[in-house]
Order: sequence, then C-alpha cells, then structure tokens
Amino acid sequence: AGRVAGLWGSFSLQVNSGGRLQNVQAFQGLSADLLRELVGPLQRGEEPKFHTIGAELEFIGLAQARGMGLEEGAVRSVEAGFAKRGEWPPRLLAVKRRWGGYPAHDLLKDGDVILGLPQLQEGGQEG
Repeated sequence: AGRVAGLWGSFSLQVNSGGRLQNVQAFQGLSADLLRELVGPLQRGEEPKFHTIGAELEFIGLAQARGMGLEEGAVRSVEAGFAKRGEWPPRLLAVKRRWGGYPAHDLLKDGDVILGLPQLQEGGQEG
C-alpha cells in the first residue's frame, strides 16, 4: 500500500492563437494536501473554500515582457534580482485573463506583467 502524493491530469482545451482557435493539451498536477482541503469538506457535505486572486497567469521571458511594455528600469531591476539569486534566465508572470468578482479584476489588467502582489497579499478572495 502506498501513499498518494498528488493527482496528475491532462486537459484538452482550445486557445486563441493569432485569431485562430487551436486545440492544445495541458498537463497539471495537484498536491495531495490541496486535494485533502477540498475533499474533506465535500465528504462532510460542506462546500469547500479556496483562496484565489481570480486571474489566470502565464510565465514569460524578459524579451516578451519588454514587448508588453515593461520599462527598461524594471527590466534591469528584474535582471539584477534573478542574477543575485543565481536564477537564469528570468521568468516573470503575466496576466493572461481575469475573472469577474475577484480582486484581480479591479487591480490588474489582462497583459500586465506582475513584479509583486502587495495589494493582494493581505486578503485573498474566497471562492
């Protein structure tokens, strides 16, 4: 008998790429700890609670961030921070899309490059 560490799944979805819909497959995992937080309340007949800022994020490189309008001073700061930590190449998070009714909808815009989340760290939205 073993112990479940997580759940790995593949998901088929359509994405807009240059005005054309493309079928893609995404592979994502969920840790057993997260699953326990959701399954426990369901087993007790309760609605599970989870915290989210309400945005889909994607990793981007510095070149793409520059193309999205990230100022050169911010680029230099990001490069220095990643170099100091010995992490290369830098990868940043960008907002792919936001969900209505969550903090990100009012605080961020689609296409924003995220350098920090001070406004969102205080109180995440339960969904």
